Amino acid sequence: MGASTASTAPTVKPKEASMNYTVLFVPVTPSDNLRHLNRQTISRKLESLAPNEIKDVRVNPRKNVLAIDVIHQASLLALTRVTDFDGIKLSRSMATTTMEQLGHVDDLRALQASLGDLTRNQGLLLDTVQQENSRFADALGSLDDVLQRARVYQAKLVRLKRDMTELQQRSSRLRKRALRLQQMKQKEALQAEQQRQRDLERTRQLQPRVAPQLAPP
Repeated sequence: MGASTASTAPTVKPKEASMNYTVLFVPVTPSDNLRHLNRQTISRKLESLAPNEIKDVRVNPRKNVLAIDVIHQASLLALTRVTDFDGIKLSRSMATTTMEQLGHVDDLRALQASLGDLTRNQGLLLDTVQQENSRFADALGSLDDVLQRARVYQAKLVRLKRDMTELQQRSSRLRKRALRLQQMKQKEALQAEQQRQRDLERTRQLQPRVAPQLAPP
């Protein structure tokens, strides 16, 4: 019986996955669709920025994301100068080493939507503040008019009060003068009456007295 020899299976080393250095772009205007981009135009522009470094160009239509794979990480810096393709303005989303991180784009989309809502709300708030400022300015102008009229009326009231004081003083002087005149006239009338009585008494005394006649015996 022959000895059985153990057969050794060849050891197969797993193939190392090549590292992908990827930069992601999203449109500045969310309504722009990146799947309409011309791949040839993109390739020529990318080769002019990073010669012999472009490994793959992909568009994720669901997420509307442009992914560009490069061979070396240093080439990512050259791609930061990309601002548009075929008239579509782009914004660099992130630089990563694997496409599995595309899920972060959803968070970026949500963040951009929240930022858009915040910007719209800020615009509405600014309009409201401007309207309130306009109303406040109108109210302040009306208040200034009221204060000016109040100052005019106050000046008129002061003049009226001064005139009334002067009239009261003149009326008091006139009353005193009238009282003195009345007293003088009453005194003159009394003196005239007394003089008339004296004259009447003198006249009566000067009249001849007639002797009374005696009755015959």
